[in-house]
Amino acid sequence: MNKKMERVVLENLTPIHIGQGNTLTKQEYVFDKEKMQISIINPDKLIEKIENKGYTEKYMNLVKSLATPQKTLQNLGINIAEVCYKPLKLQSLVYKKINGKSVQNLNDIACFISDMDSNLYIPGSSIKGFLVTAIAYKYMLEHPAIFKGIPTYEDIEKEVFMPQGRKGRDLRSFIQVSDSEPVSRDNVFITSKEDLTPCKNIKINSLPIYREYIVPLTKFKFTMTNEYDQLSQIGIKSFDDILVAVQKFTNKFIEIQNEFKEMAEREKGYKFKYSAETELPNFMIGGGNGYFTKSLLHAIINDRKKLKDEVIKQLDASVKIHEHRLHDKIMSPRTIKLAKYNNSYYCVGMCKLSIEI
Repeated sequence: MNKKMERVVLENLTPIHIGQGNTLTKQEYVFDKEKMQISIINPDKLIEKIENKGYTEKYMNLVKSLATPQKTLQNLGINIAEVCYKPLKLQSLVYKKINGKSVQNLNDIACFISDMDSNLYIPGSSIKGFLVTAIAYKYMLEHPAIFKGIPTYEDIEKEVFMPQGRKGRDLRSFIQVSDSEPVSRDNVFITSKEDLTPCKNIKINSLPIYREYIVPLTKFKFTMTNEYDQLSQIGIKSFDDILVAVQKFTNKFIEIQNEFKEMAEREKGYKFKYSAETELPNFMIGGGNGYFTKSLLHAIINDRKKLKDEVIKQLDASVKIHEHRLHDKIMSPRTIKLAKYNNSYYCVGMCKLSIEI
C-alpha cells in the first residue's frame, strides 16, 4: 500500500469566501463610516459590561427602541473597543436612492466559516471537491473516446472513479483531506458583492450583499493522505500529477473568462485580476466559482457557442427564474464574480496549491 501523507499549503491569491450559513445582523456590529470600519460586538463582553453596570433593563429598552448598536453603547456609556473584536476594514459600500438622496445600504454580513474559537479555516471537503473535479477533468482530456455525447456530472464521476470493470472501493476514498489549520480573524475584510455582467451594456453591478473575505496571500495549511497505488489507475501517481490536474482545470476557467475580460477592459475600461502577485493561480475555491468547479462540459465541448448553449440548457432546467436563455448572450453563467480589495477588483476564489517546504 502506497499511502502517503503530505503537508500542503493553499494560498489565496485573490479574496475568498466560504460560508457556513451564519450572518451578522446590523444589531451585531458597529459601523464607523469615517474610518470605513466594522467592529463586531463580542456578546460575552457586552453582557459582562451591562451586568456590571446594572444596565440590563436600560439595555433591553434601547434594543426595543431599535436604536443602532452605536447609539445603544453611547447611551450606556460603554466604549466600543471594550466590547468589540478588532475592527475590520470595509472595502466597498453600496448606496441606494431614497427621495433623490443617496443613502448607505449596509445590510447583514455573511460570515466566513469559523471554529469554536472564532478562528477561520477551510473545510477539507471544500478542498477535496475541487481536487476530484480537476482529476476527472484531466482523465477526460486523456481519454476522450470514453466520454461520448454529453453525460451528466454524476455519470462522468462514476466512469472516472467507479468504472464497471474495476473492482474495489470508489477511488475518491483514496484521497483524504483534513480541515486546514485555523487562521486568526486578523486576515478578514468585508466588502459588497460585485458582478461583472457581459450583457449588451457591460457593467459592474455592486450589490448590497456583504461578505467576510480572506485577505489575499493568506496561507492555509492542511494534510492530504493519498493512496497513489490506487489512484495510479486514473493517472495520479504522485502529488505532481495532482498539481498538473488542478493547473489544467484552472487554466481552462481562465481561458474561458479571458475573452470577456479583454472585452470589458477594451470597451468599458473595467479591469480585474486573477492574482494579487505575479504568480498565477492553479486552484479555485469558495463562493463565486460554484458552477464552473462542478461542471465538466468544457472538457468535452470545444466549440465555445455549443458550450454556452449546453450550459444554458442545464442551468435553465435547474434554475428557471434566472432565464439564462434570454440573457446569457456572450457567456454562461453570465456573471464574473468579483470582490474589491485595496481599490482593485479581483476574480474571487483564486488560489495556489503547493507542498509545504
